[in-house]
Amino acid sequence: MRNEESQPPSSPDVSSRATRVNAAAMDGSGRWRNPGWRVLTLAAAVGTAMGLIRIAIALLHMSPPQEGRPDAVGVTAFLVFLILVVPLEEWLTRGVLLQRLIKPLGAVGALLVSSAVFAFLHRWGFPAWIFRFVGGLVLGGFYLRTGSLWPSIVLHYMYNLTCNAVMYLLTAS
Repeated sequence: MRNEESQPPSSPDVSSRATRVNAAAMDGSGRWRNPGWRVLTLAAAVGTAMGLIRIAIALLHMSPPQEGRPDAVGVTAFLVFLILVVPLEEWLTRGVLLQRLIKPLGAVGALLVSSAVFAFLHRWGFPAWIFRFVGGLVLGGFYLRTGSLWPSIVLHYMYNLTCNAVMYLLTAS
């Protein structure tokens, strides 16, 4: 058995790193910090994949839209709306609601409630609500894991951009 004094100083293990991240999510101290390019790239990939899955599911149940593509004003309005609304949604549902519910409900309870609120704010109706609830779980999971809103914002952007870009391409001109 090795002597404790001869052991090299230990680096923080995964569990202490997870505790630090959860503490940042709990008190909101890391809300706007940069989590690093790897996490943001993963968030972008997950958002794109979720958007493609959503489009595939939608196309199984309906035909592509036939009413015509939006003009340049419509596309510009969508992009401005996206740039302004996504960070606000993420700040309210993850940065405020989820963070404030962690202490009274625990991380899992807070994640479930904030995901339900997120889904309810987007659309009510069984199939759509379930998909948005799962999306809220993924977005909240990124926030809880990283303690930063940026991965959730990037994921949300990529999801919205993917869904709308694919539908735009599928729409008759």
